[in-house]
Parts: sequence; C-alpha cells; structure tokens
Amino acid sequence: MSALVFTAEDTEREAGKKPWTRQRQFAAEINPDDMAETAAVYARAAGEAADAGELAEAASRAASDAGGLDGGSLVDGEGRVKETAAGLQGNGEDIDGVVRTLVRAMNQAIDTANEVSDLIFADGQLNDALERHNRASVNEWNGWTRALQGAVAGLDGGQGDPPALTVSHGGESLTVLPTTTGGGHQYALPPELAGRIREKHLRKAAAEATTAFEEIEDAIEAYRGRLTEYGVELQSMGYDLAGPLGLWTTDGMAEYAAERLAEELGKEDPDERLLAMYTAGVSGIADALFGDANNPTDAASRRLTGAERAYLGAFYDTLGTDALLRLGALDGWSQSKLDLANGLAILTNPELGGLDPDRDRDRLPEAVLPFVYDYREGELYADGGLAGGAFQDELERFNAFGGLMSHATVASGDAFSEDLARAAVDIQRRASLQYGMATSDFVANTGSSGLLQAAALNGGVSAELLTDQEFREALLLQQWEDSAGAADLIRGGTTVPAGVDRDSAAAAPYLEAGREVLRFAGAHQDEVLGEGPSNMSALGLSDHTMLQGALADAALMNLGDVAGFGTDTAAYFSERDRHNVFGLMARTDESVNEAFKAGVNSVQYQMAYDHYAGAEGAMGPTNTFENIGRLTQLVNWGEHHAIEQASGDQRQTLITSLTNSSIGGALWAASVPSGPLQVPLGLMAAGYSAGVPLMPTYSAQAPAQHGDYELDEGFLNQQVTARMITAAAVDAANANGAHHRLPEFDETLYERAGAVTDQGLNDLGDRLGIVDDWRTAGVEPGRYVPPYNPNDRRAGG
Repeated sequence: MSALVFTAEDTEREAGKKPWTRQRQFAAEINPDDMAETAAVYARAAGEAADAGELAEAASRAASDAGGLDGGSLVDGEGRVKETAAGLQGNGEDIDGVVRTLVRAMNQAIDTANEVSDLIFADGQLNDALERHNRASVNEWNGWTRALQGAVAGLDGGQGDPPALTVSHGGESLTVLPTTTGGGHQYALPPELAGRIREKHLRKAAAEATTAFEEIEDAIEAYRGRLTEYGVELQSMGYDLAGPLGLWTTDGMAEYAAERLAEELGKEDPDERLLAMYTAGVSGIADALFGDANNPTDAASRRLTGAERAYLGAFYDTLGTDALLRLGALDGWSQSKLDLANGLAILTNPELGGLDPDRDRDRLPEAVLPFVYDYREGELYADGGLAGGAFQDELERFNAFGGLMSHATVASGDAFSEDLARAAVDIQRRASLQYGMATSDFVANTGSSGLLQAAALNGGVSAELLTDQEFREALLLQQWEDSAGAADLIRGGTTVPAGVDRDSAAAAPYLEAGREVLRFAGAHQDEVLGEGPSNMSALGLSDHTMLQGALADAALMNLGDVAGFGTDTAAYFSERDRHNVFGLMARTDESVNEAFKAGVNSVQYQMAYDHYAGAEGAMGPTNTFENIGRLTQLVNWGEHHAIEQASGDQRQTLITSLTNSSIGGALWAASVPSGPLQVPLGLMAAGYSAGVPLMPTYSAQAPAQHGDYELDEGFLNQQVTARMITAAAVDAANANGAHHRLPEFDETLYERAGAVTDQGLNDLGDRLGIVDDWRTAGVEPGRYVPPYNPNDRRAGG
C-alpha cells in the first residue's frame, strides 16, 4: 500500500509549491493564540501611555510584567479581539485611535490566519483532497486487482502453457504474462503499475495543492497590503511600529514590502506615496530606536531586537542591488531614500545590534559590497581604463548608491562609517583621472559625496579620520565636483557635540581635528579653494564652495586658537598658521567670506556685550577690546594679503567681493537678537551652531605685530567693528532702562567707507562714551582714509 499513497510533503515536492508549509509558517508568524494576551498588554499600556508615541514602549513594559492582564475578557467566542472592549480605552483620543487601528490589525491577522488554515483543514479543502486522491490511488489498484482475478477465474484450466491475459479496468487494458514459481504458474499485476497509479493521483493532488497555495498567497498578500496601510496610518498618528505585537517586523512582511517596492521602482513613473508605504517597515524600526528618525536629536534609545534585525536583513536581501540603485537614481528628495539609507546604517551598526562589517562581511546586503568593499574588483578599476562605457556605467551605479546614502539621518557604526569615507576618497581619486583624458565625455562623481555625507553623521569617526594625516591630505587635496560630503565630514569631525564641555577629554578629538584641518588647509589654499593643479580645475568642473564653508565654520569654532587668544594657543597655531587661515578666509567664495565675517562680528559683539553688561566671567576693558581689535586686524591682514596676491581684473573683483562680504556680514550680525546668543557659523553650516563664547579662556595679549604691515588699513572692517561694539553697548544699556537707538545700517555709506565715516555712529559713540573702547580695538573713527593703493602697503584702505 505504501507504494500507492503519498504524503503532503510528497505532494509539495511534486507541485513545486508548499501550501502546508506556508500555512504553518504563517500561523507561526501570526500566532493567533497569543492575540488575547497581546490585546491585554495594549489594554494596560493604553492607560499608562502619555501619548501615541509612548504606546509601543508602554506595551513592551507591560509585556515584560509577570503580572500581566488576562486577555480572555478581550476576545469573543471566535478568538477575535473585541473592537469595543472597555479595557482597550486609553487616556486620550489619539491613543484610542491608535488602539482601534491596532485592534483592526490584530483581527485582520487572526481572520487571515483562519482563512489560510481553512484552505488546508476545512471540510472539502486541501487535507481532504489529499486523502481523496490517496483513496483514489488505492481504489484504482484494487480495481485492477479484481479485474485480474476475474480474468484468471475465466481460464478453462486445460493443459499446455498458460496464456497471456488481457486485463481491463477503467477504460484501460494491459497484458499480464504468467510467471512460474515452484513448478506452478501465477498471474500478478506488473509492479510498475502501482507507480503509474500513484504518479497519476499525485499529479492530481499536486494540482489542487498548487491552487490552494495560490489562494493562500492571495489571502496573505491581501493581508500584508492591508497591514501595510494600517502601519502607515499608525505612523501618521505617532505610533512606532515596534512593541510586543510584532506584526510589522516579520520576515514575511519584509519580503512582501521589498517585492512590492522593487515592483513599483520598475515602473516608468513610480508613485512616491507607494514607495514610502513599502519602506514604512524600515522607517518604523528606525523610529523605534531614534524616536523620529527623520530628525533624530539623541542617540538610539535601545538596540535592535532579533526580529527587527531579521526584518532588515530579509528586506535588503529580497530587494537586491538593482532596485536599490533605481531608487537612489530617482530625481528629487524621497522619504524612501531616507528610510533605506537609515536602514542600512542601522543594520551595519553592531553597537545597535546590527551586523559587524569586519566579521559579518558575507551577511551584509549585496548592494553594499560593490561600492564600499569590492569596488577595486569591478569596472571602476578594470584594466580597460576610464574611457569605456563600462567604467561610466559603473560610476553611474556608484552615484546612485551614494545618492541614496546621502539621505541618511542616523549614524552608521564606527567600522562602516570609516569604510564609507575611505571608499569615497579612494573612488574620487580614481574618478578624477578621467578628466586628464582626451575626451569631454565625463561622468561626474557625486557618489563619493553621498558616502561622505553618511559617514559624517558619525562625528567620532569623522574626527579620527581627520587626524589621520594620510586620509586628511587625501580628502583636502582632492578636486571635488561636489564637495558637500567633504564639507559634512569636516563639520562632523570638528564640531564638539552638543552638551560636551570643550575642556573635557570627550571634546579633545574634535578640537584636534579642527586644528589639523585648519593648519593643513591654510597651507594648501589653492587645493581647498578648488583651484588646484588638476585638469578638473582647469576645466572649471570643481566646486568647493561647500568645502570652503565647512572650513570657515571650523575656523569659527576654533576662533580662540586661530586668533591666538589664551596662554597656550601658540602650541596649536603658529603666527604663520593663523595668517594662513585668515588669508584663506579672504579668498573663499563671497558667501562663505560673508558668513565667516558675520561669525567674527558676532563674537566681537558678544565679547563687548559681556563687558558692558557685567556678565560673569567678562574680561576687563583692555583685554576685551584688544581681543576684539585683534580679530579685526587679522581679518584685515588676510584680506589685504589676498589682494596683494591677486592681479588685474582678479584684484578688483576680489576688492569688490570683500567689500560686499564685509557689509553683508555686518548686516547679518546686526540681525542677531541682542543679549546671549548663538553664533551663526556660516551660510554653509545649516543646522550647526556653537554656544558663545567659542573661546573658553582669554588673557591679555597685545595686538600681534606683523613686520612692517600696518593693520589699520581695513577701514571698512574697522567701522563694522565699531558698529558691533556700539550695538553691544546700546543693548546692554537698554536692558537697564536706557533708550538708545543704533542708527540704521547705511549700505551706501559703508560702500564708500574708504573715504567717509559713519557720522551717526560716531555721534552715538560719543554720547555713550565708548570711543576710547573703539580706539583700544584699533578703530580711528574720525580718520580720513584715501583709496587703497596696491603699490603702497601703508597707503591706507
């Protein structure tokens, strides 16, 4: 009989589909028997949570409590959660709305699990079909057996050789030959008949199994689609898709979301709303760790759970490289890009429970490997060179990967962040070689910038990289088509994190990185300005404005050291170093120079305000205004040095640019609210600021002497300095009940500052009695200054 019957496993192998296995997997994923207890967990959590955002966290706490609620009262006779159960009422409309959606999700899961189970176990369904086909197999064999017995009984029993018998059953016939055993004759059905019978009925069972599998998949597909919609709805209400329910973080949901995402990305015009829906699971995991992964403000609150890590792994493995790159290559900003970049950052962060790139290289998503680890084995470094289509195609793919990673908002682990940065610089070095070839068919490398932007989110690693001489030089001596990533890495590695004392050991790596970067940049100005010796520069294809902005921010954040305040700053910056930095700032793009001077002006304002307001720790008048003047003198020195190095039209363009930036910086600094403030760190430093004062300690320092160079030539900058001092005095006096008013900033007047003073400012300075403070700061308010003569360094400014 065993030769005739078959099992569910036999049927699945024959069909190539596994309905029984699929049902068991889905039942394990849903686990309907636990839904009552899960509902009880949320009933308790709904009463404890302050808002929808805390519900998952409160539910997790309730789930871990050994004294959890009995969920029996929260389900009906069919095991479904009661949608109107009083125990699920929370302490606010938002929470009640979330709980109602969670209940619908749980019931959808239970209903689908029951539907899938019924397709296997209900009367007349697949289990019955399997039994029916097994019976049919046995019955057919038995029918042939009876037919043979009838044919044997019809023999006449005469002498001679027994004849061959023709046996018929079910419209088929076969010939049965006699066999001789022990001197007698016997008829038996051929043994291969049993195999043919079994195979026939197994095929019929397999056909029904295939149909059942497709129906199961349709039911699960519909469930996953509905659950995805519920997930988006819950996220819109502030609920993190984490917690004990776990419906959204299963491998099955990961595979479904990745498949649908790849399908949508394969369309000519993907729907961005649908893309975001299919990446919501990844987004939910990021939100569960960071609160709001779109705008994280703190470190992760916890590590990945095993289920969450498995979800991310299954998602990226299912999505594959091509779909990920299609997303990265899409124009414009996309929530999905942010979600998937963050997912990769989290998955590759062992500190969060993700994969360790050093130990788990073979488990990393396949999309990471060709662009971060194995790029030297691909077309970017192939022997065919840089002119071929294969190189350009691979560079386009790299750009797509970098474009996606540039959207990351959460930091990846230390190892992956460093690997991203080193790959970016290495590939930029390789890609820049194409500009030296006799062709104009270039593909700009933007992918390296994207990788650096992602790496920069890990400030500690960025600081370590910037203090590595080989990496620092490779980064700053490159010519960049897109320097945004290099700029972000500099900011990430030179900005002391919020809440970290600048005098603490934790701040030391960032401060060291800032000093190293500024010293090197000041000594290699042409390269960091994008005017290096490469053919890319000659072709006008390098864009270093963003990089310049980051260097300006680093100079502001280290202004005390750069300007020479304090007792030990000579150990950080020599006189030549600080001249180089201020000379570099004078040569930067006008918007960057304006931002830098706005920062300097703001620091000058704050120093003066602290003095006039009698703030705790404020310096005495001599120290205050000598230090203010020192900044003005250094700005002037840098600007005039830059002008002297220029010639022809370039010289006049630079003079005009520096005039405009001085006015713009003053206007910007003047727009900052009075009193304690945050120093603006530059147009390029959106989102970055450091508390005033940037310089933690001051000491009496005479203004630096620079040989035969007269530092009072920059009359325009002196007038701006006078204005900052006056604004501080006015604000401090008005805070104590005075009613002074600073004259409006007359741009036309200041454009003519080489020959005309601001008499309104002078009059107010006289009334306030602060003109001597101006003079201590190096300002001569009533002086007539002739036009600047480039051939006479003492001619005036």
